Amino acid sequence: MQDRAVRRSVNDKVIKKRLKLLKLNNDINYQKIKKEPNRLVKKHPYDCGKAKCYLCHTNKLLKNKKAQDKRIDTFVKSEIEDLTC
Repeated sequence: MQDRAVRRSVNDKVIKKRLKLLKLNNDINYQKIKKEPNRLVKKHPYDCGKAKCYLCHTNKLLKNKKAQDKRIDTFVKSEIEDLTC
């Protein structure tokens, strides 16, 4: 388990990255979150809470496959190739 200080420093780094990302993309929520940066600690820092936000949910909205699904697909293809040979 991590120490409390390590966990807090990791949270601070993630919050700084998230604020920088919001500022670069001119997000509407940036001004609201800038006033209360610690609200990102209470929920997932890379999720603004909107279900259809392209900044937070690009993979979901563009229907990209997750890394785990890609690995499973390549594994299945390799197994099929082994069986056919």
